[in-house]
Amino acid sequence: MELRGTANVRVLINNKPSSVVASSVADALKQIPADQIKSVEVITTPSAKYDAEGTGGIINIILKKNSMQGANGSVGLAAGTRSSNANASVNYRKGKVGINSSLSGFAFYSPSRNNLSRYLKNPDGSEVQALEQEGKGKGLGGGGFGRIGLDYDPAQYHNFTLNFQGSRFGNSNDNQQFNNLLQPVQAANQFTRDTDSKYSSQSYDINGSYTRTFEDKRREWSLLAQHTRNRNVQDYELDQFEGRDQLAPITYQEQSDNLARNLETTLQTDYAHPFSETALLETGVKAIMRRVSSDYDVYDGLDLNFNPARSNLFDYNQDVVSGYGTYGFSVTKKFNFKLGTRIESTRIKGSFEQRQSENSGVSQKYTNVLPNLSVSYQPQNPKKPGQTVRLAYSRRIQRPQIYFLNPFVNASDTLNVSYGYPDLEPELTDSYELNYTTFIKSSTLNFSAYTRRTGNAIESVRFIDANGVNNQTFRNIGRNNTYGVSVFGSVKPTTKWDVGGNLNVYYVRLESPALSFGDGYVNTSSYSNDGVMYNVNLNSSYRFEKDLSIQFYGGLNSPRVQLQGKQAAWTYYSLGLRKKLLKEKADITLNADNFLSATRNFKSRLDTDQFRQNSNYYIYQRSLRLAFSYRFGKVTNQPQRPKRSIRNDDTKQGDSSGQGQQ
Repeated sequence: MELRGTANVRVLINNKPSSVVASSVADALKQIPADQIKSVEVITTPSAKYDAEGTGGIINIILKKNSMQGANGSVGLAAGTRSSNANASVNYRKGKVGINSSLSGFAFYSPSRNNLSRYLKNPDGSEVQALEQEGKGKGLGGGGFGRIGLDYDPAQYHNFTLNFQGSRFGNSNDNQQFNNLLQPVQAANQFTRDTDSKYSSQSYDINGSYTRTFEDKRREWSLLAQHTRNRNVQDYELDQFEGRDQLAPITYQEQSDNLARNLETTLQTDYAHPFSETALLETGVKAIMRRVSSDYDVYDGLDLNFNPARSNLFDYNQDVVSGYGTYGFSVTKKFNFKLGTRIESTRIKGSFEQRQSENSGVSQKYTNVLPNLSVSYQPQNPKKPGQTVRLAYSRRIQRPQIYFLNPFVNASDTLNVSYGYPDLEPELTDSYELNYTTFIKSSTLNFSAYTRRTGNAIESVRFIDANGVNNQTFRNIGRNNTYGVSVFGSVKPTTKWDVGGNLNVYYVRLESPALSFGDGYVNTSSYSNDGVMYNVNLNSSYRFEKDLSIQFYGGLNSPRVQLQGKQAAWTYYSLGLRKKLLKEKADITLNADNFLSATRNFKSRLDTDQFRQNSNYYIYQRSLRLAFSYRFGKVTNQPQRPKRSIRNDDTKQGDSSGQGQQ
C-alpha cells in the first residue's frame, strides 16, 4: 500500500495500531470484509497528537460499530477462481450497554513463474553474464479475523470500552527453480532447487479506555491501555539436484525456521480543554514498550546438520516515551491556526545470544523535538461554500521495525539472499503541504502541492559478495527528497452516475554516500537516482432500474525509481455487477478482476557498480468472483458519543515486495 508514492504509511484500525497489520497490510485487508468497513481516513500531515511516524502519512480504517438500540447483523459468502471468503457480524445494544462482534475467513490460490538474468561488470566497462534463472511455483493460503467489543455508559459524561480482536494467517509455497551459474567460473554449474516454504502468523489485540466528557463537549479527558502480541513462523526446506531432472540424486539439502515475536504494551492519557469557542488546547503523554525477538536455526548438508554460523537468537527492546501539546485558535472567522509540538524519547537495546563477544549488539538512545503547524483559510463566499486553503508543516520520525532489523538470512534461493540490518537508525522527515478544497454543486475537488525531505532514509540496497551471491538488505542511505502535486475529484454527472478519481505526479531524488556492506565488499562511490513518477486511479458506479448497478475500479502506477534500479509500471482493474434482493436486505455481486490478461508481470531492473540484473515475476491474477450478503435486524437510532483510542504509528512499515524478514 502506498500514499503519495511512498510505502512508508502507517495503517490503523479504528484509530489504533493492530498486530493484524503488523506483518502485512495487504494480508490484513484480505481478512477484513469490505462490508465491515465504514470509512477510510487519509491523513497526509498528522498533528502532534499522533505518533510522529511520517513519510507518507496515516491511513485509518474505521470499522462499523453498533450505535442503535436493538440487534442487527449480516452474513456474507463469496467464491472465486483466485480467492473465496465468508463473514458474519452481530451487534446488540440495550440501554447503556452495546456489543459489537464479527468473524471472517478467507482462502486464496496463487500460481506464479519467474526468470532472471545477471551480468557482472568489469573495470573496463564490459559485461559478462553470470547467472540465468527460471522457475515456477504455486501458493496456497488463508486465514481468519475476529473481533468483539463492549461499550458501557454507566452515567452521563462517562464511558468505558473493552475490545478484543485476533487473526490467524498462513500460506505455503512450492517452487522449482532452475539455476545456470556462469560466474565465478570455478563454481560454474547447473542445478535445480525444489523449495517448500511456509509462513504462519497469529496476532491479537486487547485494549480498553475510559473517557470523561463535560457539559462543554469539547472538554474531554481519556485514559487508554492496549496490549498486542504477534507471533509468526517462517520456515523452508529444499532439495537440490543437478540439471533439470527432479529424479536425479539429491546433492544438497537445507532446512530453516525462524520464529519471530512482537510484544507491545501501551499506556496513554489525553486531555482537551477549550478556552473559548475558537480556542482549544490538547495535550497528552504516552509510553510504548516493545519486546521483539527472532529465533532462527539452519540445518544444511545431506545429513542436515545444525549450522551454528547461520543460527542465532536476536532480542530487540524498544521503549518510547512521548508528550505533546497542540493549540488551535481562530484569528478571524476566515483564519484558523493549529500549533503543536511532540517530544519523543527513545531507548533501544538489541543483542545476539551467540555473537555478543563480537560487539554486534545494538544500543541507541535519542530524544527528538517534532513541531508542526497548520494554517487554514476559508473565504466564506456564499456563492462557493466549503472552500478551504490549508498550509501545513510537520517534522516526523520513523523507527525501523523487526521487518527491517531481523538479521535472519533467507537463503531459500542460494544465489539471491535477503536479511535485515540491526544497526539501522530512524528516519527524520520534514513534510510541507499546500492544499485547496472546493465544492461545486454535487462535486468535490481537491488540489495539493507537497514536498518531503527525508534524512537518514532507510532504503533497500544490494551487492554481490565474493561467492557471487546477490545480497539484499537495508541501510540508512542519506537523503530521499520528493516533490509532487495531486488532484482528487468526485462528481455526479447524473443522479444515477458517480465518478471519482485521483492523479498524483511527483519527482523523487535518492542520494547516498559510500556504503560499507561487510562480507568483504565496500562501495567506495556514492549512489544517486532520480525520476518522475505518477499514479492514477478511477472509480465509477451507475445505478440502473430494478436495483441493478455496475461498478468499475482501476488504476495505473508508473515505473518506480529505486536507489539502484527501477521497477516497471503496473495496472489493476475490476468490473462488477450488483443486484439488490429481498427488499434491499441482500446483495448478489459478480466481479471480474484483471480479466484482459492471464498474468501480471512485476518487472524490475537493478544497476550498480558491480552488476546489472533484469528480472520478471509473473502472477496469475485474472479472477472471477460471485458474492452474496444478507443484512438482518431491526433497530432504532440512538446517537453515540465519539470514543477515544490508541494510535501507535511511529515505526517504519514494510511493503509487500518480499524484502527483509518478519
